[in-house]
Formats: sequence, structure tokens, C-alpha cells
Amino acid sequence: MLAQRTRQTRDASGRFSSAHENALAPSAEHLNVIHTPANRSPWDTPPSTESSLTPSPTSSRSSLPIFGELLSTIRRAPSTLTITTPDDDSDDEMPMDAWDGDTDKLSAQDFLRGFHRDVKVSTSSADKAKAFKNYLVANSDADDWYKALSAATKADMDLIDIAIEAQYPAEATVQPMPAEYTTDLLKCRLTTEELGTKVTVVDREVWAHHAWCAKMMRLALKANVSATATYIEQVCVELPGPLRKKIGKTFADWAAFIKAIRDVDTAELVLDMKEWREEKAQRDAVAKMLTRVPAVPTSPTAGSGLPAQQQTRWPAPMAGVNAFQAPGGGQGNLFTAPRAQQQPQAPRAPYQARGPPAIQTPLEGDQRRILVDAIARIVHHPDTDAERLAHADQQQQWWSAHRNVEMSANTPYPLRPGRAPVNSGECFRCGMVGHTNYMRGCNAPQDQCVSAREQRWRRIAAQALKEAPAGVRAVGVGSWDVDDYGRPFGSNKDRIEEVDQGNA
Repeated sequence: MLAQRTRQTRDASGRFSSAHENALAPSAEHLNVIHTPANRSPWDTPPSTESSLTPSPTSSRSSLPIFGELLSTIRRAPSTLTITTPDDDSDDEMPMDAWDGDTDKLSAQDFLRGFHRDVKVSTSSADKAKAFKNYLVANSDADDWYKALSAATKADMDLIDIAIEAQYPAEATVQPMPAEYTTDLLKCRLTTEELGTKVTVVDREVWAHHAWCAKMMRLALKANVSATATYIEQVCVELPGPLRKKIGKTFADWAAFIKAIRDVDTAELVLDMKEWREEKAQRDAVAKMLTRVPAVPTSPTAGSGLPAQQQTRWPAPMAGVNAFQAPGGGQGNLFTAPRAQQQPQAPRAPYQARGPPAIQTPLEGDQRRILVDAIARIVHHPDTDAERLAHADQQQQWWSAHRNVEMSANTPYPLRPGRAPVNSGECFRCGMVGHTNYMRGCNAPQDQCVSAREQRWRRIAAQALKEAPAGVRAVGVGSWDVDDYGRPFGSNKDRIEEVDQGNA
């Protein structure tokens, strides 16, 4: 027997739908809500027809309830997205560490200031007082002190501040005396290399001379000289040349002095420093080139001109036999022994003098100008008692700067007072004009001769400034290690060196 045939209903598109699907299909009201643009999610696109939202008959029955929930979610979705941003006034800093009362690690004053920074300003005094104990390490010295406070003090933050200041007073710091700031003021130097460069101060780039001005003004204030012109002249003398030429010479006080430096045209100063650095590079290149001048081999006869008193001569041995009784029949000297038969010896190597000065080739152009400037910078004193003391200080300063460095055109040496300048046709041995030491023509006593370093410097300067060769002779000198006044430089006084002994 056949079952009764059921009539299936059709949807709007003409498709068959079951009764169960009809029960789960969205109503027209739901479809209208979904089609409303204000209720549609921003990532959805509008359907072409209402039937497009109807579940397909081929869909699984288990997925229909899930599809209904999805439609409800889409229907309730807002029309725009809301992005939550953090509160601009929120404090992202980490809270400060709790304090245990150890003032060696953190003073009470620094702890209080950190506490008030950590707690908002708008917080009442009572609320601050309640939060204060949470900033103390439990069972610490600070916690025990807090527990001993009265209830009235614990309830008022102002009273807590007073109590902690009384319990942990601030230690008195040692303040430098004005004289110490004066020393720092005179030691603070602005070098030529720093001029025209930038430095970082508090995460900002500033000109080096501006940063130096700020530091000098602080030192002048602490030294109690800012309202006067004290020490300005000493500081001004030590300024780099390019900067010193652009400011005045007299200033009413430190404020005027600092203002004059700050008002210098920075662009022009940077250009001047660029030229200065180029000239310095040329001077360094010349100095480096001068150190590479090869030394000329010394003649094997360089030591043949030693004075007679330095040549050792031993007396001849006395004869030990009677010449008339000898088998030779009276041959030989009556008083000296016959000369023994000499044994052949191997040829000796040529004598090499120790440390002869290198022949200085004549300089031209910039090299010659640099040498002339270096000679002009050394003060040549007259022959007086006071000037001889000044010359002695010059020699000591040269020794401190150069020690036993080999003399060259790069190490100008101070000249003895009252003697002729370099490259004046002078005698290299005594420093006087009218004669030279060629062929030992200088008869000046040893105490009137210039030092060994000055002799060598005179020879180097003369050869560098003109093409006049100078003779070299080995002599015993004792002035390599002392100045012209007997003060030792600190090395062996009895050394024998090769020195320049004439202007040939």
C-alpha cells in the first residue's frame, strides 16, 4: 500500500523546502534587518536578492542552528569599529622600590621626593599617608620607625615628612672653597682642536666653545669673581688664536667676556678652523718628511782630528841586554829593546763614529717658512744675569719636552745669550761671528763654547736655510746632559758624542 503523497512547498525562488527548513529559515523581518546598511557589518557586501540569504536545501541539517546564530551575530554587529586607546594621562613608569631606611644606598630626602613624584599631586594628604607604609620594606629599620609613630602623625603626610626629616637628617656635604674653583677656572682650557666642533650636552648638540662658555661662567660664579674682570686676561691669553682674534681685549666682567665669545660668527669661525686644520696637516707632513731624511755614512777618518792630549802614547820598553855583548856585534839600540817581529793582522773595519748628525738638506717653500717661524718663536736673550736665568729655564723646558731625541729641524734649540743668531755665518763651536771652526780655527776656551745640542742645532739650521756644508769632527763633550749653567738633565755626563764643530 502506497503512502499518502505529501505536497512540498516552494520558496520565493521556486526551490523546494522541507518543513524543518521552513521552521529554521529566517523570517522576512530578519531579512529586512540584515539588508539595512546601518545594521550590516563593514566587511559584508549587500546581497543581490533576499533569497540569497536563505539556506540551501543541500546544507547539512546540523549546520542550520549555527547558521542562525551567525546571522544573529551579524545582525547585532555595529556599523563602525571602536578602537580602544590607552589613557593619555596614565603613568607608564614603574613604581619606585620600597625603602628600608639604609641611608647609605638612598637618603631619606631622596626617598621622600621619589615618593611624592610617584603619588599623584591631586591625592589628598590623608590618602598619601595611608599609602606611605606600602613604600617601606617590611620589618626594616624604616618600618620599625613608622610603627613607632603616633596615630595622628600616621594620618597626616605633612607630619610624616617632618618626622622622617628628624629621624634621618640630611648629611652636610663638603663645599669646595672659592680658591679651588679659581684653580679649576684657570685650568679649564678650550683647545684649538675643539674649536668649530660640536659636543652633546643634555641630549642636544651645541658648539664646543658655547659649552665651554657655560662651564666657565659657572666656575666664575662659584669663585666669586663673576662681577669683576679678575682672571679674564689670563684665560683670554690661553684661548685658541682664531677665536682670540675675533673678540676684544678688555672686558668689564665675566658676563661681557662670555657674551663676546658667544657673539662670534660661528660660520666664519668654522671656515677659519677648516683652513687651520689644512695648514696643520701640511706642517705635520713636513715634520714627518724631515724625520725620513737618510743619514750620510761617516768617513773612516772622522776620528783622526782628536786633540793630541786624547791620543795615548806609551813609552818604549828599556833594553834588557848589553848590545855590545849580543851575538849581533853591537847592532841595535843601547837603551831600548829590539823591536819584535810583528805578526800579520786581519784588516780592521773602518771606524764608525757613534751618533753623527745627519746632513740636513736645504728646505724650500712652506718647509723653509715653517722653520723660520719656529726659530722666530724662540726668544734669544741678551747676555745679562737675569736673561741667563731665563735661558737656563728655556733649556730645562726643552729637555722636558724632547729628552734625548735626535736633533733635527723639528726640534729648535734655545741659543746662548749674547751669541750670534743661527745662519749668520757664525762659528758652530762658540756661536760667535768673525771666524769658523774649519781646520780647528776656533780658539775659544771650553767654558765659552755653546752646548753640544746648540752646536748641532746651529749646524742643522744653517744647512736647512742655505747650501753651505759644515764640517763634522769628533770631540769629547760634557754638556749633553747639563745646561750651560751646570744643572743636570738627568743622564750620563761623561758620554762622548759626535757633534758639529765648525761652519765649513
